[in-house]
Amino acid sequence: MKSRGFTLVEVLVVLVITGLASALMAQGLSTTWDNFARLGTRDMLMNQSALPRHWFSESVSKAVLYHPNRVYVEGEPTRFSFISLSSPDDNLGVPHKIEWQLQQTGGQTRLVFSTETNPDIREIMRLDGRYEFEYLASGKGWSNRFTDNQGKVPSAVRIVAIGGEVWTLAKVLRPEKAEVPPELARFGQYEF
Repeated sequence: MKSRGFTLVEVLVVLVITGLASALMAQGLSTTWDNFARLGTRDMLMNQSALPRHWFSESVSKAVLYHPNRVYVEGEPTRFSFISLSSPDDNLGVPHKIEWQLQQTGGQTRLVFSTETNPDIREIMRLDGRYEFEYLASGKGWSNRFTDNQGKVPSAVRIVAIGGEVWTLAKVLRPEKAEVPPELARFGQYEF
């Protein structure tokens, strides 16, 4: 007599083995997902504290020179304004004016910014203590003021606690001075 299928015992053995394998697999996957969730929460907290530094550095690194004879960059101890291709609230990469401010309130300093497209002041960080901007100009060293009427930007900008601790440092990645082509005089007046 020929056998046409599986016996009941064989089917039950396969079902028991499949059930045990899926129970062990579910337990392992549950543990794995819990670990991913814990790591994700930790990374999110770490990234959240680094995000204000990143936004500031990114906007400064993409500072744009607009005109060789007009002031578009102004730096004071508590205020820094310039034209940038990057701001925390804009992903289009369109040049626009951005202003960073350090507002002193009690024993804390609020890092805030506004842009010409959205003039509302938005707070992105609170720092304990008093902080100010410092600017590195070519050949001049660090200073808490930057003014230039020759279309220049500082080489770097940093946020420093009164007393010396550097909270962040941002370098400008573009040339420090707007270049005027030498042949400009030949073609006459050029409107920037």
